[in-house]
Amino acid sequence: MPSWSQPSPEHHAGAGADLLHRRFVEASRRAEIVALVNEAAGEEELCEVVSREICEALEAEVACVLAVRPGGEPRLAGAVGLDTAQRAALVGEGPCAGALDRHAAGVHTGERSTTEVPPELAELGLGVLAVAPFAAQEGRALLAVGRLSEVPYDEPELALMEAVATSTGHALRRAWLAEDGRAAEERLALMGLITTTMAEGVCLLDPRAGSILYANPALERMLGYGASELDGRSAQLLGGLPPDGDWSGEVPCVTSAGTPVWCRANVSTFEHSEHGTLWVTVLADVTERRRHEAELERLVNREPLTGLLNRRRFEEELAAHIARAQRYGAPAALLALDLDNFKSVNDSLGHSAGDELIVRVADLLRGRLRHSDVVARLGGDEFAVLLPEASAADARRVADALLIALRREAGAGLPRRVTASIGIALVEAHTHASAQDVLMAADIALYDAKDEGRDQVAVYDHRRTRHTSMEDRLDWAERIRRALDEDRFVLHAQPVLSLNGADERPCYELLVRMEETDGTLVAPGRFLAIAERFGLITDIDCWVVRRAIALLAVQQRADADVSLAVNLSARSVVDPRMAAVIERELGRTGADPRGLVLEITETAAIDNLDDAQRFAARVGALGCELALDDFGAGFASFASLKHLDFDLVKIDGEFISDLVGDRTNQLVVRAVADMASELGKRTVAEFVGDERTLAMLREYGIDYAQGYHVGRPVPLADVGLVEAGVHPPACV
Repeated sequence: MPSWSQPSPEHHAGAGADLLHRRFVEASRRAEIVALVNEAAGEEELCEVVSREICEALEAEVACVLAVRPGGEPRLAGAVGLDTAQRAALVGEGPCAGALDRHAAGVHTGERSTTEVPPELAELGLGVLAVAPFAAQEGRALLAVGRLSEVPYDEPELALMEAVATSTGHALRRAWLAEDGRAAEERLALMGLITTTMAEGVCLLDPRAGSILYANPALERMLGYGASELDGRSAQLLGGLPPDGDWSGEVPCVTSAGTPVWCRANVSTFEHSEHGTLWVTVLADVTERRRHEAELERLVNREPLTGLLNRRRFEEELAAHIARAQRYGAPAALLALDLDNFKSVNDSLGHSAGDELIVRVADLLRGRLRHSDVVARLGGDEFAVLLPEASAADARRVADALLIALRREAGAGLPRRVTASIGIALVEAHTHASAQDVLMAADIALYDAKDEGRDQVAVYDHRRTRHTSMEDRLDWAERIRRALDEDRFVLHAQPVLSLNGADERPCYELLVRMEETDGTLVAPGRFLAIAERFGLITDIDCWVVRRAIALLAVQQRADADVSLAVNLSARSVVDPRMAAVIERELGRTGADPRGLVLEITETAAIDNLDDAQRFAARVGALGCELALDDFGAGFASFASLKHLDFDLVKIDGEFISDLVGDRTNQLVVRAVADMASELGKRTVAEFVGDERTLAMLREYGIDYAQGYHVGRPVPLADVGLVEAGVHPPACV
């Protein structure tokens, strides 16, 4: 059987001169082949040249190059005299693959090994097949040459093969490097094309130098730089270097004008042949998204007029601090601040002046308090301040300083001095109180300060044995709760007179009274303010609305066409449950909603304009009428209410009670009547006390009159209103 090993001794028995000649010829031939190899361009051409030339030099019929690039699969190239099946026989389990495997295991170039010619090549009639493994870059390769003759390759022939194989290895390395370079250039060119057309900003960062190597046009536009102006600049323009090369997050970039641009950054690692490890960063501008998020956070958590925290957000902050106090013993103090006689500012100067004063007070609080202190506007002229890590002495010192600052600064430009009252409640270490408990304590102390003459500070102290005003208010709150639970409220009716005869229905305003356990009635002035303070006013409003709708349904079923008006507090206007209760009760009783008038004060509408608009739209869609109560003190705000869908304007009684003798009141009432008429609204005058006032109102075109001269509030039965004996449940 033929072999592919070293030649036999007989083969080397020739004369010395002949051997020298042959070595000279082989050396010349080797030089020619090496020259052709070095001139070849690319892997394919190189392997074809080697296979062709080595066949010719060794008078062989089969030759090929088998190469494996780093990380690649074996590839047969430049095959001469082999078809597809024969190529597979050499590569798969054949001698070439075996020799290549041995080479990978440490068998070096020039090893001579023996094996049988594979059966798949028998049809070629190969007598001998020689394999010369060689190194190529970091891969593996070999040169295989076979011929039909069974004469073994002699030493010069094997030396030629090895020399050609070595040269082929060097040439393959150069070809692969060139190919890799072209591929890298093509990838970079493609990357450049892609990044040039991307909407997102893209840059290459050098983490060692902390600089920008490249920025695409989108990033240059985003940051206000010209072409290539970012190249070489510090990565601090992009918020600094990320923590590592595989990171994502939001960073503050800086424009050429020095303004911040927030970007979402995604960083990945890129290996560059020249610069080493680089970081590819893709940046998307999220400034507008963050602005919208901040605006949403402001709308949800902040009061629109002053920008201070609203009640809901403040209660969350207070609850969180109380939780810390319970767990870690962190003390704090709560200040409840209320402006003294604020209503007189609104009444005499208008709501614009009142708003300006509220903003001024908010700014003063911001400027006088620490950054760690929490400030909120709870509503109207009520403010709250949470002082973390504050003792009773600290809180008293801050409160006194605030009162002094308010006296000196808040009233600047106003015709009267501005003062405030402050109540202090302490959040003690490891307290068991809730946020509502602390708020109530500060509120009680606030009323103590007002009872002591206003412009005062009072501190809540639960250890005091006598606290008459506090006990009175707590007692009233409990009495109101019991009256709600036991259905001990009653309605009285006050007639409303149509002055122009356009409305022939009997019209009444329904006024609530609380019935004591002994049957005596309590006027609303005694309990409504306390109900407001202790969060009970909405429950009372729900009771009144349910009873009014049931009463309306009874009259309508008896063919009595009446109009019934009820008052709603500001808290009920902003509480979505109220509109739901009205809708549900109208549906349950079958009452015609056109007979129901819902009154809200002008101040409540202005302070909660968005909520008032939503409430008006919803009850208007049901068919109810909406009236603005106590209108006129905020006359300057009339224009701001033109988008509120109301039906009636109830002029504030202060303009009516002395209408006959006060020229200013006459001008205001006439102007309100004219403006309401132009807007298609009807007017109601309250506090009508005599016939001369009634006549003047008719002259001005006022539509309705209400007051003791028209009729006092009386029990429902006294005006013929029949009740159905309903017992409204809670406001749910």
